[in-house]
Amino acid sequence: MLFPTLRFALFFSVVFFLYWYVFRQKRQRIVLLTCASYFFYACWDWRFCLLLFGVSALSGLTGYLLGIQKNYIPRTVTMITGTVLHILFLGFFKYFYEAVSFLNYTFFNGQLQAPLLLQLQSYSLLLPVGISYYTFRSMSYIFDIYLCKMRPVKSFIEVLLYISFFPQLASGPIVQAEAFFAALPDNLTQDATAERPIAFDRSVLLILSGLYKKMVLATFLSVLAVDPVFANPAQCNTLELLVALVSYTFVIYCDFSGYSDMAIGIGLLLGFEAPQNFNRPYLSQSVSEFWRRWHISFSSWLRDYVYFSFGGSRYGLVRTVIALVGTMLIAGVWHGGSIPFVLWGLLQGLACAAERVAAVLGKERRAAAINTAAGNQESLIAATAVSDKPRCCIVRFAGWNIDLKRLLRLGGMFVFINISWLIFRSNTVREITLYLSSLKNITQPFRTMHWFVLVPLAAAFLLQIPKEETRRAYFARYVRLPLAVKAAAVVLFFVGLNIVSTSGVAPFIYFGF
Repeated sequence: MLFPTLRFALFFSVVFFLYWYVFRQKRQRIVLLTCASYFFYACWDWRFCLLLFGVSALSGLTGYLLGIQKNYIPRTVTMITGTVLHILFLGFFKYFYEAVSFLNYTFFNGQLQAPLLLQLQSYSLLLPVGISYYTFRSMSYIFDIYLCKMRPVKSFIEVLLYISFFPQLASGPIVQAEAFFAALPDNLTQDATAERPIAFDRSVLLILSGLYKKMVLATFLSVLAVDPVFANPAQCNTLELLVALVSYTFVIYCDFSGYSDMAIGIGLLLGFEAPQNFNRPYLSQSVSEFWRRWHISFSSWLRDYVYFSFGGSRYGLVRTVIALVGTMLIAGVWHGGSIPFVLWGLLQGLACAAERVAAVLGKERRAAAINTAAGNQESLIAATAVSDKPRCCIVRFAGWNIDLKRLLRLGGMFVFINISWLIFRSNTVREITLYLSSLKNITQPFRTMHWFVLVPLAAAFLLQIPKEETRRAYFARYVRLPLAVKAAAVVLFFVGLNIVSTSGVAPFIYFGF
């Protein structure tokens, strides 16, 4: 059941009415939301609900055992056991068949019994929607109890709700357990404690934003550029290949951030606040900054539970480099077990590590220069002035002050992001090399792409421009508009969406992870 469908709208309308107007007690609302979440998941395949319940039961049992254990070793053994079982569960569906096939054709020349492989394929390739997300939520519950951020939840149905909460089930955001359960009592009683239990204006704008990104921008860019070009890159002109790659960069952003906007907006309509998941990631000046802006809930999960477990930056530069590379390698494998995903994660990790090494060495050089000049008062003043002087090159063009150094960093980072998404999108290394080798087709005629693709591409780029302060200012103006004007704007939006959108809704890209 996809968000941008009439079927979901009907389902949510029933849940919304029952939640706010029929069931008024906290326990009743927990049961309602849990049942609604399992119904939502069963609309894909009822067997998925068995897996979801199994993961939740494992998480609840592990959390209970952690709660009654007082000594370090039993607690650690319990946490590791629960974590390993979660990883084995996730690994079977995401990697087992792929691993067996690799071993079969690498070491046995494809001689393993075909019926066995077909049976494994029928089970392990039936990738349940959202399995990576609810597995990470389940593991967050275990980790937060182990790290003493929270006590085990007494009611198992609350654990079921946390792991299955339908607005965030399929593709996040990954709300960590401590934050979810700390806010749960207030979320369930918004209508009794808050003057305005629903942030309705914000919810509506988030949902409309998500629909615009997914149904218009992502769809048009995919149909006009990405799908036809990547279907046969060898027959495309160099410029077509480059435009298609940049288009995919914005497709994956519009598709995923569009889903996140809708998920956050739908949760808000039920009184549940979720963290921001994207913050203009393509204006990042470094890889580290990119990961603070892209899929923020996932990055936070990796930082809190993986990077810090590796030691973070507490044990010297070498250990920090290992932690960064290891964390991002895990991020790559989380998306899939194919070689391009491993290369993608390794590339992200090496880039983050290189930035950290450069920052540490630069800081040491500046400190050494100041210490060397400390014996001479004039030299010290000069060294301090140099270190404090803005190290940017400002030029004035058409009335604007342009920071060339910042512009170069933005451009270089955007090139890196596009290369990363090329690796990410490819199923095999051969697809990557085919695209790169096709870039020499400078004399190939333009016949795959229409110039109109530049319109949605420019519109997608403009989404990165407004700052948070600007958005808040315009939102404040929107809130003050009369209700009739807001209603008319929403109606016009859906009329326009119905005119320009294609038939059907393509699955969200991150449903595959």
